[in-house]
Amino acid sequence: MRKKIRFLFVVLITFFGSTAAIAQCTPGDSISCPDPENNGQICPDTLQPVYISVPYLQEITFIAPKQIDTLGFSAELHHVTLVAVDGLPEGLDWQTNAENNEFTAGVYYCILFSGTTNGPPGKYPLKVVVDVYGYVLGNVVKLMTTVDSTSLSLDVGWDPNTISEYSGFLKKIWPNPFSRDLYIELAEPIESDCRLQVYNLLGKMVFEKSIAAGYPGNKLRFNGSFLRDGIYFIRLKYNGHQYTGMVYKQD
Repeated sequence: MRKKIRFLFVVLITFFGSTAAIAQCTPGDSISCPDPENNGQICPDTLQPVYISVPYLQEITFIAPKQIDTLGFSAELHHVTLVAVDGLPEGLDWQTNAENNEFTAGVYYCILFSGTTNGPPGKYPLKVVVDVYGYVLGNVVKLMTTVDSTSLSLDVGWDPNTISEYSGFLKKIWPNPFSRDLYIELAEPIESDCRLQVYNLLGKMVFEKSIAAGYPGNKLRFNGSFLRDGIYFIRLKYNGHQYTGMVYKQD
């Protein structure tokens, strides 16, 4: 799938950290990312999800349009320079395979998103900010700074491969993210010894509690107000079962 590039005029230029190194990515072609109208494309328009604490790598193809129509005039483009990709989750960065991030109009290039994020989970809309250069009286001049309005976004969440599926003994854990209290609800009353453990990302146990048989009800409460913001692993052992999953502490 692909998105056509529609540029919006930006009065205030936005500068974020670009990368000087050339990315090791491969752009698409006219088959995987066709641009029959020569109005620019970004492919694909749906990016792979980002999993917290898991290295991420996503290539996209970028084709600058050959002509731009805005502010009441039409101009032939020479190239665009990628200035910023705004809205990336913390820990992710971008690179291009274009020297100085300059994309010649109508030529296929690639942008590589990579890195590892600690979240928080959610949807991150992306904005591609570029400087546009075109021909005026035979000279190449900067026409404007624009932002692509195709509304690319990244979905950040938990890696399903690192989280045990809820089995019959565990009903739910909420809220996630949590700021103070985290609730763990079992599917039945606690009738045998139960152990709750909390680990940080380095594997260090930061909390442990044993719950004896006969504990009233089936809902446990963990007060995590003493923890710093970040990712933690919850481990629950009960009646021969074990559950391990990730939670996010966020004040």
